[in-house]
Amino acid sequence: MSAKLIVVNPSERDWKDHRFVLSFGQHGPKHLLVWGHLDDALKEAADWLCEHAPGLVYKKGNGADKRDPLLDELMAETCKETGLAWPIPDDIDWSDSDAMQPYWDAEQQAFADLTECEDCYIGSDEWCITLEDPDRDTLKAFIAELAERHYDDGPVVDITRPQARPIPAGSYVNVAQHRSEPGKGLSYGAMRVKLVEPCETEGWDVIDVILPDGTEGSVYSFSVTR
Repeated sequence: MSAKLIVVNPSERDWKDHRFVLSFGQHGPKHLLVWGHLDDALKEAADWLCEHAPGLVYKKGNGADKRDPLLDELMAETCKETGLAWPIPDDIDWSDSDAMQPYWDAEQQAFADLTECEDCYIGSDEWCITLEDPDRDTLKAFIAELAERHYDDGPVVDITRPQARPIPAGSYVNVAQHRSEPGKGLSYGAMRVKLVEPCETEGWDVIDVILPDGTEGSVYSFSVTR
C-alpha cells in the first residue's frame, strides 16, 4: 500500500484564496490537495475521483457514465417505504412539479447519508476535511506523517518523500519539460532556474523557482535535476 498527497489543481493556486487537504475512503484513503472554496474544492476532488478512483464515488449516470446501482437500490427501498412506484412510471410528466415532488422528497430521504457533487455522490462518512488553508510547513509535516503512518496491513510509504538530501534553496538547477492536461496541472518547457526553496527531486511537490526572465514560477520536483 502507498499513500501520498495528490495535487489536483495547482494551476489555480494563484487566483483562489483557499486550499484544502480532503481525504476520501476509510481504508487506504486518498489525500487530495485542492484549491478553491470548499464547494469548489469538493467538486474538483470529486471530478478527480470519478476519473482516477471511481470506487470511492457513486456516479449519477450523467453523459456516458453508467448510474451506480446503489443509488437505484436506495431509491427503490425508500419508495417502497413511502408507497411510491419505482422506477418512476412512464405516465408521470417530469416537468410537473406536483407529480414529481414526492420523488424529490424520497430522493432527499434516500440519499441522506451521501454528499452530493455535480456528477456523483460520496458517502458522507467516506470523506473529511483533513487540513484547511494549510501553510507550506504544515503540508510538509503532513507528508512526513503519511510516510510514517501505519495501517493494519503494514506501513504506508509516501512516494513523494525520497531519501535523497534536498537541493538547497538558491541553487541553480535544470528543469525538464513537462506538459499536463489542460487545466489539470503545471506545464513548462526545459529551462535552467534558481530554487526559491529546498527541493527533493522526486514526487509531485510544487516548487517555487525564479524563471530565466527573473519572474517567479513553479515546477514539479520530479522534473528538477542538478
